Amino acid sequence: MRRTYAISFAHTEFAERVSIPFCACQTRSVLNTRNPRQKRTIQSKRRRTSSKTKPLPAILGASIGRLRTESGVPRKRAARALHMDVSMISRFEAGLATLHAEHLDILLPLYGIEPGEHAKYRAWAERLRTDATWWPDTVGNEDSGLDELLDLEPLELLRGYDPATVPELLQTPDYAREVLEFAHEELGSNEIDRLLHARLARGYPVSEPAPPKVWLIVEAAALRRRIGESAVWRKQIQHLLDVLDLPNVHIQVLEDHQHGPVLALHAFVYLRFADPTLQDLVRVRQMTGTTCHSNTERYLQLADQLAIVASPPQRTADLLRELLH
Repeated sequence: MRRTYAISFAHTEFAERVSIPFCACQTRSVLNTRNPRQKRTIQSKRRRTSSKTKPLPAILGASIGRLRTESGVPRKRAARALHMDVSMISRFEAGLATLHAEHLDILLPLYGIEPGEHAKYRAWAERLRTDATWWPDTVGNEDSGLDELLDLEPLELLRGYDPATVPELLQTPDYAREVLEFAHEELGSNEIDRLLHARLARGYPVSEPAPPKVWLIVEAAALRRRIGESAVWRKQIQHLLDVLDLPNVHIQVLEDHQHGPVLALHAFVYLRFADPTLQDLVRVRQMTGTTCHSNTERYLQLADQLAIVASPPQRTADLLRELLH
């Protein structure tokens, strides 16, 4: 379930300015309290989503539904083409029934989708029939197809934590290339170019007309880590300073004495979609693939803990300038 909490974040006005939905934390005292009644005083509003719906199939279904609507094809016509009851079209589009590649072979031409676009929809459908939570890696997560699937749905909110590098969303092209070359030493320049293109094409823009709210927490050690030549690293730090001017972006730094990696054992990204019928999702990259969790409560609590432990956002710009001098 999704929850929107009325909070008063102790050391920032960002939450009030952008109305970010939070997990259960109003102040540090609420997070640390052992009084369950006090925790229940936090006001919450849940968005109703079906417990039978898995996030990734629902994203694919919603995308197919949007294609149908944009093409002007009514559900009855789509149902006739599949020789099914019209209720099945609704179930497909809600992620409550499994879309097969054979269904898409009929629906996509009916909706006027170019043949060159069919393969990716078929690949997504086949993958989701196997497992709707685990997405195996082939040559690199950027090329797995998962990110492009997630990009089908606009975001309302993105929260994340990264202990190792500058978060992918805010990486400059040169910095991203250096990270990929370190991570995939076995790949040639053409393969690195392909992965870089996929990473830079990631669908979480921070400066478009209606961008998502972005709240990222990064380790100070990750910022100090000079990946690539000095000029590449300095340009990356300057880019972070520039991004701080955007009203929808919020960056906090966990300094060494704040022990972020003790609280969070790995990087994660929490996604809330603009469509209120879609469940929240947490994406965790691993060595051999990516796991997508729909049980996000613990990760929201962790994100709140990290935000309270981290240095105040007003200090982020000073920390970045100190690195450059």
